[in-house]
Amino acid sequence: MILKSTLSSTKVQPNVKKAPKTPDRRIPTSDQLRRSRSSRPRGTVELDFDAPTPNALPLKERVKAWKMIVLIVMLGVAGLFYVNHIFETQEILSEVSSLERDYERVRRIHANRKFQFERLTGPAEVYRRAAQQGLIHGGAAEGVIIVKP
Repeated sequence: MILKSTLSSTKVQPNVKKAPKTPDRRIPTSDQLRRSRSSRPRGTVELDFDAPTPNALPLKERVKAWKMIVLIVMLGVAGLFYVNHIFETQEILSEVSSLERDYERVRRIHANRKFQFERLTGPAEVYRRAAQQGLIHGGAAEGVIIVKP
């Protein structure tokens, strides 16, 4: 049994892409424009799609010098605002860190004073001071009442 593939057929064109032809993008001279106008009859309009358009100019010719100067000045002003913002942020950051250090110091002092106050007013300290001043412990505040039957 013989099998024949369509892929090996000679009628198939090769899969090769051809480079597209680039149109000539040169600006026509005034003589060429006059010849093209005079060669066509009156009342007809010739559309030349290969003629350069104003947007097809190279970047160097589209960007004018004054546009570049305005762009550079705007970038400079934006850069100055950015640098000023960075310096102000650094100043605020240093002030905030200073305030945080002060807050932590005051918090430690407050915790130490609170601990001292608790020691001074705690029950053991109160009993010790009372004994130093000659007071005697009276026992439980509520006495036990024994009822005889």
